[in-house]
Amino acid sequence: MNCLQNQITKMSKNVLLTSCPSISFKWTAMILKDGKITRGLNDPNQLIEPATVDFIFIPEIHRLGLQKGPKGPTGKQFEEYLNAYLKKFTDKEDILEIILEKDEAVIQEIFTAKSVYSISYKISYTNDDLTKDFGEEFDEQLKKAKIGEISVVAKSDNITEGLNIHESLLLKGGLELAEKNGEIRNATIVRPGRSKKVKISNTDKPKIESFEDDDKGNKWMIWANRLLSIYK
Repeated sequence: MNCLQNQITKMSKNVLLTSCPSISFKWTAMILKDGKITRGLNDPNQLIEPATVDFIFIPEIHRLGLQKGPKGPTGKQFEEYLNAYLKKFTDKEDILEIILEKDEAVIQEIFTAKSVYSISYKISYTNDDLTKDFGEEFDEQLKKAKIGEISVVAKSDNITEGLNIHESLLLKGGLELAEKNGEIRNATIVRPGRSKKVKISNTDKPKIESFEDDDKGNKWMIWANRLLSIYK
């Protein structure tokens, strides 16, 4: 289970790459006991067909990419696993923050909506990720106030025009930061060319990047180059 410590190979500056062969999860553990297979907490000596997954960690951009597969864990399970596992290697006074990056399409829907009547979003520590003007200014305000996490719920004061998102630091800046460091819990919008209000959210929609693996043994560098091209 020491994939993050013992099986990391340094392949280029600030890029740590690893294939982890034995991450297992208590949510899917099948235990053999007294001749019967039952669900239970993980025990490496009893675990049958543990779920395995490949991932890449790049400290330079504060990102860990998890390979999506039909038999592997969900993004949420992996997030919960890291939160529980990495606490063993942090000091008591340290704050461990694992954020599952969400699908940005929902945020773009908000920005391009005909009207927006309500927004609920959450932002966590941003690690100085590149962002746009409003997001950068809002990020500076959060840092000055020493805020590690913030939740905002905004509802319009009218039933016709809705919220004025594009000129608001609290709303536009918050949404820009949420693209990479937060989530849209829910938003009520009217899409362009429509009249009906709909609710949207990306809480259960992790960000997924698709790209080709050339099957020539370059998998890790392909992953690294793709992620670096997105976040640098």
